[in-house]
Amino acid sequence: GGCVGGVLQSFVMSPVELVKVTQQVVGESVTSATSTVCRGLFSSNGAWKGLGATLLRDGIPHGVWFASYEYAKTGLKDYRSRANDEGETSDDDIATPMLAGAFAATTAWGVGYPADLIKTRIQAGTGEGILTTAQ
Repeated sequence: GGCVGGVLQSFVMSPVELVKVTQQVVGESVTSATSTVCRGLFSSNGAWKGLGATLLRDGIPHGVWFASYEYAKTGLKDYRSRANDEGETSDDDIATPMLAGAFAATTAWGVGYPADLIKTRIQAGTGEGILTTAQ
């Protein structure tokens, strides 16, 4: 489920990220950068520049996030039930989902950050493709 959501959001986020990177690198205004990206929506390179890296950046880490969250939440609940004399945990425990979420976010960004760097370099015009840019 998480990977599918990440892949689907990539088709929206890639042009949005391209506008942001264009503003940062070229110094274009929001209007100018948005117009440039919108004109390129139907070309092969225009608004979709860096889409492959965006798919990697969003798809895989979203799946990792959900798997890491469940792993941490289950582990923390098991630990707390063993530490508790009665062997049960409270359903109103706020620490477990917060710690599991922090673990999941850290893990997902650890996986996704290299792809984010590659995506930014491709969109800024300093990279040619995913493998070439990664070297």
